[in-house]
Amino acid sequence: MAVHDYDPSSKSLWYVELMPDGGRGSSKFEHFVWSDTPDEANKLGVQVWSQFDPREMDSTSNIDGSATEKGECYQGFACIECGAGSMSVFVNSAGENPYMFGSNNLKRILKSRGLDISTPSGVKGNAAKQIHGDRLLEYLSPPSKKISPESSSSVLEPAGCPRKAASEVDEAAAERSTKKAKT
Repeated sequence: MAVHDYDPSSKSLWYVELMPDGGRGSSKFEHFVWSDTPDEANKLGVQVWSQFDPREMDSTSNIDGSATEKGECYQGFACIECGAGSMSVFVNSAGENPYMFGSNNLKRILKSRGLDISTPSGVKGNAAKQIHGDRLLEYLSPPSKKISPESSSSVLEPAGCPRKAASEVDEAAAERSTKKAKT
């Protein structure tokens, strides 16, 4: 896990999450990226695929990032090891729920910005995670509010990062490759 600082003045934090086997395995936070847009985190998300042998990958979706527009959060998928498993890679904003990162990651993130990582004497575990998460939330720029198209309720969602269905990602990639072929 690494914290990358592409914009020292940014108060927006993005993370690259690896989700093996359709969520049945433990998710892993691969990178945390300080930047006003998800674009740098997207590049790191696409680079994750280089650790897999392309000859053992199939049913891929957006592993090259071509279906991801500038300013939009990356998501990719592939069956790996000749179908023995699968991997999804997502880029998201950390502004909604930093508590999921755990105490050690929260301390690394806070430390990357010179923020206080101390806790009162004897405070550990979930209480420490709560303190560190609260400090990060205070520092971060709040995500924008959008109305979810599936319901009339208001949801917090980073601007430019709505989730696309896999079919939408595939269609966008096919459309771009068709345009490139015509030019």
